[in-house]
Amino acid sequence: MRRLRDACLVYPVLGPSLRRMWQHLSVSSRNRACGQVVYGLAFLHKQGICHGGRPLFEPPPHPHSKISTRSETQISDFFGPVKTADLRLHNGLATEHGPDQVVQALEALLGHVRIIDFGQSFGADKPPTGLGILISYFPAELCFSYAPPKATGVWALACCIFEV
Repeated sequence: MRRLRDACLVYPVLGPSLRRMWQHLSVSSRNRACGQVVYGLAFLHKQGICHGGRPLFEPPPHPHSKISTRSETQISDFFGPVKTADLRLHNGLATEHGPDQVVQALEALLGHVRIIDFGQSFGADKPPTGLGILISYFPAELCFSYAPPKATGVWALACCIFEV
């Protein structure tokens, strides 16, 4: 019997998802990331491109994005030592139900963001009939079955910034 390999897509290492990292970031890092996304969407609009969905903010590929080919020493040399702390309960005792240590996230990766659209972008002059975005990020026009407006991405961005 012939064994088939699983198909997968491999992308450059982008770093942590900002959506998952908001609560761990400093206020200045949050403001910087939001500002970069605002400027990015403004640039897209000037080019006649509408983002069309909820902006997913990701850092750009790292110079060492081929991380699978790097040794542990090379990774440690570039990023610095891994910062860990023993995981303890409020009473100071360790728990057998969790990891022994927690690892500090690398905020250094968050110097620049990347806007990802997952195929939702569209030309301002050719709006699609619908978009595959969460209802909580829908602009009012989509709720009333109108074509997505040019400001769809701006509305979704405002929703994301409100979350921050």
